[in-house]
Amino acid sequence: MQLKLYAIISFILPSALAIWLLNLLGHQIDRSAHIGFSWLQCKEIKMGKNSKIGHFNLIRISNISLGEQASIRRFNRMKGPLTLLMHKRAAIGNNNNVYRAESPIALGAASLTLGELAILTSKHTLDCTRSISIGDFTTISGFDTQFWTHGFYHEEWGPDRIRIDGSIKIGNNVSIGTRCVINPGVEVGNAINVGGNSCLSKSIYEPGMYVAQALRFIPNSISRIKEKLQKNDSYKIVKVYEKPVA
Repeated sequence: MQLKLYAIISFILPSALAIWLLNLLGHQIDRSAHIGFSWLQCKEIKMGKNSKIGHFNLIRISNISLGEQASIRRFNRMKGPLTLLMHKRAAIGNNNNVYRAESPIALGAASLTLGELAILTSKHTLDCTRSISIGDFTTISGFDTQFWTHGFYHEEWGPDRIRIDGSIKIGNNVSIGTRCVINPGVEVGNAINVGGNSCLSKSIYEPGMYVAQALRFIPNSISRIKEKLQKNDSYKIVKVYEKPVA
């Protein structure tokens, strides 16, 4: 009920009054910050100097922390037990979808972190089953890039399948082109440019330009995957194997 009160305050009241009331209720929002008419249903809200949340965002997450001049524009949807951490001048554009399933589908803590002047433009999808980190001065550009921190692998016959989880880490001074897919456990090093429509299924570290790979066959099986990855026995309703960042 208390979280809904925070959301109602942010949604219906002018920015200055909303900030005053939210600070009275224990949040830490600088008076120079601005909150548009958005639904902020969060346990903890921190906003630094001249940070901004625009109109018509639906944000129902655990915690949100915006550094100085960090900004979230309009029509973004963020949902689930996760923390959003945006450093100085980081920016989220319009119409992005960030989500994480509730327990017992997802367990433990997860976060979405944007470094200094990191930019997530518009119409991207971020699955935060595990954490996603986007480094300083990095841009996720264009539209429709997808970050997946979980996936499934099925047995050749019968009902057996496992879930593969892995955090994603994007380094500093990186550019990710439009409509890319970034798979679980992938790390992208510093000073890397990824061309549009690329699928990143393994980590890359050498600075330079990367473009879409040719389609190729990879011999694999569910038993081989089980041997390579570490099983997480905390999950009871699905078999989960973890794919660590290299």
